Amino acid sequence: MQALAVCGYIAPDPSFDKQAAADLQSQVDAFFTFYPSDNPKSISMSAVTQDSPLSRAEWLKYVSVFFNKEWEAEALFRTIRTAYSDLKRAAQARSAAINRKPVVLWVYKGFDADFVVSKPPYKLAYVEVCVGPVVGVVIRHHVLVCDHATRN
Repeated sequence: MQALAVCGYIAPDPSFDKQAAADLQSQVDAFFTFYPSDNPKSISMSAVTQDSPLSRAEWLKYVSVFFNKEWEAEALFRTIRTAYSDLKRAAQARSAAINRKPVVLWVYKGFDADFVVSKPPYKLAYVEVCVGPVVGVVIRHHVLVCDHATRN
């Protein structure tokens, strides 16, 4: 499949075209999925279910086994872990130095052109690690209203 990409081949999106997915799966030895599958070529990978950013990054080591890249994955994970720890310390030191914690929201534009507060656990973990409890947000009459600290 990598050779096809280098040559400019654009694969159809298998998430929308079941026949395209079957065709692509017949051309490979194995493929990664984020869900259980009866397909013997399917390799389940649940990184997206991890709440912690470091737990998500650790899945690099799992994937690396299939490419004989365990040493590289371990080195990369250690680099990510160190950078994450450094960022955590720096953010906590900055919050302490200015004697206040910033308010952080993950917001994206929804399908109806409205704004949606995004609160998946891994994003909340980033905020909590760096700046403390997440401020709960409720949308009332198209206005964001901050409530008490919460993970909900």
